Amino acid sequence: MGWKENRDKKADPSTIEQHFTPIQPDVHCCRYWKLNEWEYTNMSFPFWRLYHNKVPGASVFYKEQYFDLTENNIIIIPPFTSFSTSLKKKRSEAISGNRIGSFKEIESLKEQGMVDHLFIHFNLGIHYDNVVPGLYNFNINTDTKQQITDIIKTTISSVQEFELTKSLQIYALISNLIKKIEPENWKGNTSDPRILTIIEHINSNFYNQITNEYLSNIVAMAPNSLLRLFRDKMGITIHQYIKQVRINKALVEMHNHERTIDDIAYYCGFSDRHHFSKVFKQITGMPPGLYRKKKIYR
Repeated sequence: MGWKENRDKKADPSTIEQHFTPIQPDVHCCRYWKLNEWEYTNMSFPFWRLYHNKVPGASVFYKEQYFDLTENNIIIIPPFTSFSTSLKKKRSEAISGNRIGSFKEIESLKEQGMVDHLFIHFNLGIHYDNVVPGLYNFNINTDTKQQITDIIKTTISSVQEFELTKSLQIYALISNLIKKIEPENWKGNTSDPRILTIIEHINSNFYNQITNEYLSNIVAMAPNSLLRLFRDKMGITIHQYIKQVRINKALVEMHNHERTIDDIAYYCGFSDRHHFSKVFKQITGMPPGLYRKKKIYR
């Protein structure tokens, strides 16, 4: 019996099989800060960044163009897009700020030369993080403004705990913006259900040993046939994809946690630090220790 026939059809009386894109946003942080300095050049991150300010004054610089952050627009930046930020247009790099604890603080920020700053960091999964690098600047409507206001209220009242309804607000905002990106900007996308099944399994089990034989059994294909199909659809081999997923997970860990490099190597499915460092350098161009030392994960 083929892999399609193995699916449970009891809940759906139709004979037409449907396939849906398995997007599962992984939010790393959602914070609302006040900034006194925000001067950084040529930053690049392994995750999406969402920026919105109500108080004008800050800008994002991409490909010789400044994009101002105001209450009427919102900016999202895909993974591995190089960009710069500015508040006072100073030459030296610096960031200074802290959490906003009440709405009253916002009223006096402008006269203090400060801005508010809502930022959300997230991933969609490596298959859906693979979008043309760029800066996506969207005007926002009344409904989106209300979404943002609700999220800001949550970040002001709670620092750590985001219950279901509050988390859904964040996911809804992300979804509303992501769907505005034109289809031609997405790279390496495929709707082949066999490839989507393999991708979903790798993304969920990156920390385990994954063999071609094991993956081929999941979709009832011969290993060589699956390898050819994956390479044709994705433009890279399964082995390359697994390495990329693991290194992306390692980068996210470096940006959001204080684990040791040995712990990160183990967590991401590498047998030892040496192997991890070798693959990390192949993909990022530098060893993990230097990456962390350079403070690239700002």
